[in-house]
Amino acid sequence: MKTSDKILICSTLSVVGILLTLELLHYIKYRKGETLGFKDIERLDFVSREDTGIHWLVLDGPMRTTFYPDGLSDRLKIGVDRSRASEIRYLRHGDTLELLMDSRHYHVRSAYDNWFSYGDYLAVHVFFPPLRGIRIRNGFVTLNNEECHTGIGAALELDSTQCWLGRYDPQHDSATYTEPWDTVSVRSINSNFIINRQVHVKALDLRLDNKSEVSDRFSLIDTAYIRGDSTANLMLRGRNFGRIHLDHVVHSAP
Repeated sequence: MKTSDKILICSTLSVVGILLTLELLHYIKYRKGETLGFKDIERLDFVSREDTGIHWLVLDGPMRTTFYPDGLSDRLKIGVDRSRASEIRYLRHGDTLELLMDSRHYHVRSAYDNWFSYGDYLAVHVFFPPLRGIRIRNGFVTLNNEECHTGIGAALELDSTQCWLGRYDPQHDSATYTEPWDTVSVRSINSNFIINRQVHVKALDLRLDNKSEVSDRFSLIDTAYIRGDSTANLMLRGRNFGRIHLDHVVHSAP
């Protein structure tokens, strides 16, 4: 083999090794559940976007989205995996921003799969100011207030989506801090809503329709009002029983 060929092969292998190392580091950060700042996302392999005047956010398609509250800003900030950013279409209608992904080429999983089965979903990071509502269809979502901002709430409409309230670290399933949330309102259709153990919710309002499920993983809920049809599945821990008001909905949502 010629010396020039050896140099070319070594150079190529070095570049591939560097890229694989970077991907591994990014994956390790994701598995550890580390919070990324918007500037960190820009420096990594994410395409960023900022919008003002957004009151409603819609995500439609197999996306693995982490929401970080940003109560001090009036800007909605979004970071999308650069290698697959072309798969996302942005549509803005007045104060509504839609992120649309064509799911025909991807397997959309059940809302009740294990968390690791969503690893091939498109990675999206959202830093959100106060919003009137967030609508999510066919996604996997985590609401992460690990930085413990106060006065943070969320209004969610979930359709065939798995949603975690509170950061989840699959490597260390323990709570070392309290993650505060004020009022969290969820309307769920065929979705799986999970409240993680470090979460403290002041007021929880749930409407569960069409085989929806809620799981309480030893969280603390001050008060909750839960409405559900006959297909709803509730898994609640003992210390929250006395704070929860249940109501039965005769007819499922269309």
